[in-house]
Amino acid sequence: MKLIIKDTTRPLRGAEHLLSLSPEETILPCIGCYHCWIQTPGQCVLRDSFCSMPSLLSEVRDLFLISRMRYGSVSPFVKNVLDRSLGTLLPFFELKEGLAIHPLRYEHPLRLHYCIYGDASEGERRTLQALAKANGRNLEAETRVSFYSSWEALQEAMYDDWTD
Repeated sequence: MKLIIKDTTRPLRGAEHLLSLSPEETILPCIGCYHCWIQTPGQCVLRDSFCSMPSLLSEVRDLFLISRMRYGSVSPFVKNVLDRSLGTLLPFFELKEGLAIHPLRYEHPLRLHYCIYGDASEGERRTLQALAKANGRNLEAETRVSFYSSWEALQEAMYDDWTD
C-alpha cells in the first residue's frame, strides 16, 4: 500500500486512488505520554483521525512525505503525523551500527520518500537530508529525498510513482 502525507489540501494529479492524509482534519500534537508503547501498544490514546497511525504504517510499503521546505525540515503538519507514529517502535533499545535505536514493532519493508518543494538553501537541503537519513535508519526504511522548485514540478515528476 502507498500512503501520502502532505502539508496541503491541494489534490495530487494521479494519486486520487491512494490513501492521502492532509491538514483537512485536525491532528492533536503528540503529548509524549508513551502509552502507544506500553498501555495501548501501537495505538495512540489521543482520539482523533490519526490515533491509528502506528498500525496504519505497518501496512504501508511506500510512505510519501510531501512538504514545503521549512527551515531544513518538513512542515509542522507532516512532523506532527510522524510524531504520532511513535508506536511503530518498541520501548526497548538495540545497538545497531554503534547506535542505540528502538526496534520496530512491526517488521515490514518500508520505502520512505521525502518530496520537498519550494525554495531551499544548500544548508537547508543538507539538514533535511540528514533528518531523512536518521528517520530512515530508525524505521529501517529505504529512504529517498527529492527536491522540487514548486508544487507543480513535484506533481509532474512524481506522477509515475503514484500511478504505477
